[in-house]
Amino acid sequence: MSIIERYILKRFLVFLALFHIGTTTLFLLAEFIERIDDLVEKSASFSHSFLYFFYKIPMLSVEAMPVSVLLGSVTTLFIFSRRKEILSMLVSGISIYKIISPILIATLAIGLLNFLASEFVTPKTNELWYYNWRVNIKKIPIKSYQEQNSVWFRSKDKSIIWFINHYDPKLKKMKNVTLFFLDNDYNLRKKIQAPKAKWNENNSNWIFFNGKIQKFLASGNIDKQEFDKLKMNVFEKPSDFQDIKKDPQQMNYREIRSYIYFLKQTGVNPTKFEVEKWSKLAKPFMIFILVLVIIPFTLNNSFNFSSAIGTIISVVLGFSFFVIFFASLSLGNNGTLPPFFSAFAPNVLFLGFGTYFLTFLKS
Repeated sequence: MSIIERYILKRFLVFLALFHIGTTTLFLLAEFIERIDDLVEKSASFSHSFLYFFYKIPMLSVEAMPVSVLLGSVTTLFIFSRRKEILSMLVSGISIYKIISPILIATLAIGLLNFLASEFVTPKTNELWYYNWRVNIKKIPIKSYQEQNSVWFRSKDKSIIWFINHYDPKLKKMKNVTLFFLDNDYNLRKKIQAPKAKWNENNSNWIFFNGKIQKFLASGNIDKQEFDKLKMNVFEKPSDFQDIKKDPQQMNYREIRSYIYFLKQTGVNPTKFEVEKWSKLAKPFMIFILVLVIIPFTLNNSFNFSSAIGTIISVVLGFSFFVIFFASLSLGNNGTLPPFFSAFAPNVLFLGFGTYFLTFLKS
């Protein structure tokens, strides 16, 4: 990397960091304003209130990154243009594409890091946030003794997914229960279905009645067996199934993909989760495409308007991208658009738009 490229990259990263801190802080302030009345009403302690916002920071940081990249790149290129630094580089024989390449490459890396954070960091912190909010602040006990419908649960070793149509914690009985057994690659290798199951206190195991077992063989065949009574020694106890909830934001890509498969197996409409799955892959590319779209207008070496007007157009285009992207996801959630199309159509549209106007840049 040349000195010029390092200089451009450094300036961009400085502005990105400043805007990211500012944008994340604004998101956190909005969350504070929204929740402060609830925290006061529940008489939450300072430590629990602090943890509520602390655990929110990773998710808010991930959500703020596209806006931060938009503002950081616009500011960097606007200042370069106003100070005639872009013109000086061009006069020195440096290609316009070499000038913008450090920023574009950086945004690709940032998109990847943002995706990794949403996969491995925010699901964990969201779980901690939810626990703190529910147990420590709202004072809802961990064990809720109310009957529940449609309980999904992943085993401690993550090899079994439980779907329980109805669970009675008092009687420790299940109705219409399905167990999905996974291998290390999240492929389904066995499925057990039973109309009812109950907890055996004496032997500390679950007993399933009048069900069937399906084994999915490597050859592609399915081995089917029926049983009158089946005893299962698994990690899960009755207390593990009480008041189970999990939001799509608490799942990573592989978890939500497996979850969709199980929803389809049980006849549940997975559209919302399909949209969430594809959006997890589309959002990292959004960051790169955002910068690609705004570069021709911010540099403004081919259009007959001022740098200030070009910057305003860039910001408007960037936020228009956000509006169209999330509107498209909403259309996907209600079934108007196919899930994949709703997640990637805005990216493809603006990628074509940005690439087209990039050809107008003067080298």
